[in-house]
Amino acid sequence: MLGIAVHQPLLAQSSPEPLRSVGTLEEIVVTAQKREEKLSDVAIAIDAFSADRLKTLDLTSSTDIVAVTPGVFISSDTGGQNQKFVIRGVAQNEFLDAVESPIAIYVDDGYIAPQQGQVFGLFDLQRVEVLKGPQGTLFGRNATGGLVHSVSNKPTIGATDGFIDVTAGSYRSPGSSSSLRVEGAKSFSLSDHWAMRLALLSDTHDPLLKNAFAGSSDLYDKDTKAARLHLLWEPTDSFQAMLSGSYAKSEMASGAYETLGIVAVFDDQGRWVDSVLASDTETRSAIGPGGVNVPLTFGASRPTPGGDLFGYREPRAGDFRVNMDWARSDANVYDTAAVQLHLDWNLSDHSSLRSITNWHDYSKVASLDVDASPLDMFRYMADADTETVSQEINYNWEGDRLRYVAGLYFLYINNHTLQGLPFSADSFLAGGAPTGLDLTTIVTLDTKSYSAFAQATWDLTEAWSVVLGGRAIEEAKEYFFAQNAYANLDENNIEDDVFLFPLQGPGVTPFSDDFSQSLWAAKAQFEYRPADGQLYWFGINRGVKAGSVNGPLADGSQVFANQLVYEPETLTSYDLGMKLNPGGSWGLNGSLFYYDYKDYQTFTFVNVSGIITNEDATMKGAELEFTAIPFTGLSLRLAGAYMDAKVKDFQLAPGLTRDVEPVFSPETQFSWLLRYEWPITVGTLAAQYDGSYAGERFSNTRNFTAHRLDSFALHNLRLSWLSPNDKWSLSAFVTNLTDEVYNVERFDLSTLCGCTDEHFGNPRWAGASVRYSF
Repeated sequence: MLGIAVHQPLLAQSSPEPLRSVGTLEEIVVTAQKREEKLSDVAIAIDAFSADRLKTLDLTSSTDIVAVTPGVFISSDTGGQNQKFVIRGVAQNEFLDAVESPIAIYVDDGYIAPQQGQVFGLFDLQRVEVLKGPQGTLFGRNATGGLVHSVSNKPTIGATDGFIDVTAGSYRSPGSSSSLRVEGAKSFSLSDHWAMRLALLSDTHDPLLKNAFAGSSDLYDKDTKAARLHLLWEPTDSFQAMLSGSYAKSEMASGAYETLGIVAVFDDQGRWVDSVLASDTETRSAIGPGGVNVPLTFGASRPTPGGDLFGYREPRAGDFRVNMDWARSDANVYDTAAVQLHLDWNLSDHSSLRSITNWHDYSKVASLDVDASPLDMFRYMADADTETVSQEINYNWEGDRLRYVAGLYFLYINNHTLQGLPFSADSFLAGGAPTGLDLTTIVTLDTKSYSAFAQATWDLTEAWSVVLGGRAIEEAKEYFFAQNAYANLDENNIEDDVFLFPLQGPGVTPFSDDFSQSLWAAKAQFEYRPADGQLYWFGINRGVKAGSVNGPLADGSQVFANQLVYEPETLTSYDLGMKLNPGGSWGLNGSLFYYDYKDYQTFTFVNVSGIITNEDATMKGAELEFTAIPFTGLSLRLAGAYMDAKVKDFQLAPGLTRDVEPVFSPETQFSWLLRYEWPITVGTLAAQYDGSYAGERFSNTRNFTAHRLDSFALHNLRLSWLSPNDKWSLSAFVTNLTDEVYNVERFDLSTLCGCTDEHFGNPRWAGASVRYSF
């Protein structure tokens, strides 16, 4: 859609695809400190991927980056349609669209506020940068855990280059499985002072989940169309204006879940203390002390051994087959529109001034069958609209020994969300209501944020530098929350038209509040460069994320007014890192980190909803990346990450606390790449093997037994040819070569239907692509 920011591995690629190894590692230029610098000179744990490396790794969506970036993972909901970045255990898996992520997402310096905006197609990109650790001093807005920044290709005066890239493939699945991606771009030189660039994307694949229920649609498809236009004006050598507009639309079927039986476990005080996946012979509704059966609301026992409380048992999870009564094609629609204006003045040889103005509009309609079964029970639906406006002005100075940037920033966010649980008139849970019921949660949130920031680097000697930075933030929010029952007049939409009755007591709903917060972020760092190709640093960063609001679903859980607003979170990070590239033929990057988290904003899913609470946490870990060109033609990259993360004294049930792991945060991750290129009579051939491994992780902060997702490894192969004039390239590939079945998300519905919603990652995908550059 718009673009993505990601982090660069030690092997920085910027050559055409296939990559031509010439015996030395190539360098990439990044803007992680709001000025152009070589990646190896930036004392931040940062990975960056050029457009060519994105292509060779088949990374086509923003969150695909996690497969090749240890220490970075994703959380997920809506059957994988909504995904959010997790960096070093800093996560937020709340699905309310009013909530912002602690990982800041930027496209061409424009902040993506709603979490739905984090998933978009990668097309016509110059690079993606991923910055690990707090980035609040320079980027501010909710960059507690890190930042992902996508930078698109821009027009240049006099240039008329372009390309078209077509990729076709087929997934291993029981449904229709073909895929087609077409990407293209063209730069136009309009005059001596004007230029433009147009980029287009069409990315589709057929449904991968085969639905056996008569009259319902197959699921897990994609149809994305996107366009981006840059218009450049350079009236003088010292001034440049870039006006950009983009639009993207993604249409998909309703949420693609499979289901398994799951059993709640209660202690002798009646507290829900664990959940376990149902065995093939399990018939208990829930498990009490000594293994006794505990009857739940919707069943004294399971009619089918190993099934849910209503007798449905899916034959085998992960086989991409479902039997779901409510499944609609094109039911879920995500729209994004954006306009950006960049103004750049070169004031002198040492100084520059930049203005960045952004407007974004997001709309989302999403739905899914909560029980993922043939039973007409109920659904989840959401209808959200978000508009954002931001303005930044920054001044940059670069002298012989002093470099600094300072600026002002304003952000306005307006969000209106309807989300809830619709019951059709045929559902036995509608209670005989002739029109059915929509149990609707209404949330509106207006945010205004003002900040001033500055960061300076002073070279104390030729080898030693010190970095000091800070940001002051003033933020105001206006919030409205209500839970009501409405008549279900249209089962394909969540409604708030015909009011029936409120769903919470007075003082809880309707509820409104307005509040202000004063926040600050800071950075202090020492950097040591004893020789060319050697960089060491130690830094302390203070990151902050503003407090915000909850908007839980009306799932029967009691909501209290004091749970609706939660406090800001503060992360103090201690980071020790190195970057070694002494000869150009190999590189070694590494970092050690320790996070002290106060009031970590933790989302807990219970029943069919959840809320965010403030907890304390610690994260510590290590990351290491080795890249080399042992000899001309051969490229090697190995990377790994280890992390020990704990949310402290988390309350599992009244009077019962324990340390838990944050969600979607594997203890270990690895990625690898081996690529060999060799010349032939008619061009260059390249063979590539790459892959990734992610360890076990939890899908819910409660860390119950059934919340643990298995580790998995993915293996990919690619063979490429590049023509002698670099205009044509052909590739054939297989991703997920071994057809690994791996779980992306799991929602625990033990006390609701005795089932768990599961979504699995993409099966094996084989295909080919052709690219023509002109």
